[in-house]
Amino acid sequence: MSREVRSERLRGLMERLRVGAVLLRRPANFAWYTNGADNKVDRSSPVGVASLLVTGDAEYVVADNIEAARMRDEETP
Repeated sequence: MSREVRSERLRGLMERLRVGAVLLRRPANFAWYTNGADNKVDRSSPVGVASLLVTGDAEYVVADNIEAARMRDEETP
């Protein structure tokens, strides 16, 4: 499934549920939406070090200062 299809599916669900944004924090959800990007550092944690905020018309990677550059350069170019 292409990234465009994933985006359309998620935004369609957001519209049906009448929510303005979705925050993807769990590694499986982050990887699904980004086509395999890895937001994990601590393998035992249920959430990753970066999240993906998806709105009706934009996507934002949210991370702390320590992980932001790595996520930008290595995982979400």
